[in-house]
Amino acid sequence: MEVDEVSEKALQAVRAEDPRKAREILEELISQNPDKIDLRHSLAVILLNMGEAHAAHIVCEDAIRMCYEQQSDTAATMMTPILLANAEAFEGMYQPRKAEEQYKKILETEEGHPYAQQRYAYLLFSWGKIDDGLKIMQSYVDGGYDDPEAITAHENLIATIRTYLRNDVHPKEFLQAHRDAYVAEFNTFAEKLESEGWYLEPARMKKNPNGDGFVLIIAEDGPSYAATRVDAYNPETGQPGRIGEGPYIVGLADYAIMAQSPFVDAWPGKEFPVFVSSRCPWNNLSIQIRVVNENSLEVLDSYIGDWYEAGFHGAFGIPDKEGMFHEIYAEKVDTHTAAFYVDCGRARFDAVNDLLNRLETMHGQYFIDAVLFGEGKL
Repeated sequence: MEVDEVSEKALQAVRAEDPRKAREILEELISQNPDKIDLRHSLAVILLNMGEAHAAHIVCEDAIRMCYEQQSDTAATMMTPILLANAEAFEGMYQPRKAEEQYKKILETEEGHPYAQQRYAYLLFSWGKIDDGLKIMQSYVDGGYDDPEAITAHENLIATIRTYLRNDVHPKEFLQAHRDAYVAEFNTFAEKLESEGWYLEPARMKKNPNGDGFVLIIAEDGPSYAATRVDAYNPETGQPGRIGEGPYIVGLADYAIMAQSPFVDAWPGKEFPVFVSSRCPWNNLSIQIRVVNENSLEVLDSYIGDWYEAGFHGAFGIPDKEGMFHEIYAEKVDTHTAAFYVDCGRARFDAVNDLLNRLETMHGQYFIDAVLFGEGKL
């Protein structure tokens, strides 16, 4: 196959609306042209867009090895975009330290690379390294190598972050803002639906296999405590209803720009490090918890289970009426870290304080290393 024909097919694959088809095309092109590094980069980008960070990382590592082996002008040109893709893959795998290494490699050879600086700064913000992030972002702005509008936008971001720090805003305000905005949105729709005869926040039930009444439906592949609710239910049609489309992200008053990407700040005065993100949707609240001893993850799960069951049955609302947890699912991030995603429904904000109190009790015997509410990196 001629080089121009290969490039044209690769371009068509990247532009394809179906990422799976694009992946198939690129994998076939790579099998026919194993020395073309740019094809591997295109495949890595497609995989990242598909959410397959680990697969993208494997492709990037292979491409980086080829760059060192080939020592050609093309290899030198491709190294930076491949390192950028690899950094994104590491971020997707919750490995911020590895991602940081990729950005540092780029900036060692291309000092002032605007996109690498910008991405590196955002990584640091999402990792709770605010001062370091501001330093990198300021360097990006001062370099002036990007589009003027982009530079102006990031000048505004820097100014907003500095104002936030100067005003000593407590990061729990991010949580409170998300909770209040989502509950207000929920209530707006709930009033109308209730007047039309819909049930609000009913538990999902099924017939008991033993034939005795009904039992709660547990989320697929979820732990035993992961009972579920729907936002609303039409008893006439059997139709469930969801209020809102996806995670409900809002900005905090004068600091709304900080909600465009994760900005993580420390919650002071706790027995272990607690962080809160500027992006912490109440209807899909991410809670990452890292323990000192990996054997403590099972204990952690039991504490989370007790907390969720309390919230599911209305401990932070009005039992059997409103303010109950709706759903939870969990994933193991690494050997010492678990992430829980909770639809808190219309639960009160004190659900957060209750969880922290429970975790402090656990910390007395099974040490907790850190907790993060919302999107970001631990």
